[in-house]
Amino acid sequence: MLPPRTGLVRWGEEVPTEEIAEALRLVHEDTILVRKRHMFADEKPVQQAISHIPMQIAGSTDIAMPGTGPFIRVHDGTHLLTSTTKNDPR
Repeated sequence: MLPPRTGLVRWGEEVPTEEIAEALRLVHEDTILVRKRHMFADEKPVQQAISHIPMQIAGSTDIAMPGTGPFIRVHDGTHLLTSTTKNDPR
């Protein structure tokens, strides 16, 4: 059995779509960090993950790199900080 792996496909600062801007409650000038990853198990694709993080939270595109954070999840229209780094003891 091969170990699972994640490939970083795309990352960078972008202007959000209207739908994403509304979901994240952003104003017209705000930009987002987009990070797209593909996950594999036994070299078979099993999941895609696309993160949209407001740049005022991300601070830079550096957190798009594997093993870094924070990661933001949007639930019921609220920003929730769910993890900070791979080495976080939580």
